[in-house]
Amino acid sequence: MTENKKEKILVFIPMYNCENQIARVIKKISENSFLFYEILAIDNRSQDETINRCAEAMQEIKNAKCTIIKNTENFNLGGSHKTAFLYALENKLDYLVVTHGDDQGDINNLIPLIKEDVHKKYDCLLGARFHKESKLVNYSMVRIIANKVFNILYSLVARKRLQDLGSGLNLYDVNFLKSKFFLTFPNNLLFNYYVLLYSCDVDCNFIYFPLTWVEEDQVSNANLMNIGFTALRIIFSYTFNRKKFLNMPIDTNYNYSYEVMYSGPAKD
Repeated sequence: MTENKKEKILVFIPMYNCENQIARVIKKISENSFLFYEILAIDNRSQDETINRCAEAMQEIKNAKCTIIKNTENFNLGGSHKTAFLYALENKLDYLVVTHGDDQGDINNLIPLIKEDVHKKYDCLLGARFHKESKLVNYSMVRIIANKVFNILYSLVARKRLQDLGSGLNLYDVNFLKSKFFLTFPNNLLFNYYVLLYSCDVDCNFIYFPLTWVEEDQVSNANLMNIGFTALRIIFSYTFNRKKFLNMPIDTNYNYSYEVMYSGPAKD
């Protein structure tokens, strides 16, 4: 693939208390920054030096605009995704990449697909921790088993083989987001589960790709028991009241406002 500035790809990095990992994430992105139009880091009210460490690392980015914004309140992971989706639509971008602020997923697993223009053939490219070619580092057997069980359950109700319900390393065609369907879904940690079920229901054209998932110095914000019960509630709602599930009212308590903390132009 040639370096094509007409294709506007936004890389979205959700951040929350990841001061020790964010520089590694930015460094990986910088190695292929010519592929991207803009790097957007969204901080969800971190209590550490995440924003400063991110801004420092972004100084090394070339060929792509860099922006850091901070949510006016903690919108949770789903809320940060909504902010990024809306940002991509408002700025008329072409594609949106979602990666990890805490360096669990590796954007380098997605880079070959972008270089080979695979992303142009699908609405979404979804990272799969449980793809047969994926590599899991320090991922507990309990979590592997639990995730695989839920993959099977969700696959049965969605009538489509699902290899991961939400790794958090994905690429979306912004055209797929134009209806703003995502605004009706809760802002919790399982936001991607809702998006995936919606994608199956509307027959979205997506594929999974293998990734390397590492858990070393990362600190998870997830309570596994709560995650499990929430995942069951989601699947129950989708199975027995699909119309209501797909047409939830938009929560008017949120306007997803933010403050720009850093803005750097592309450096050639």
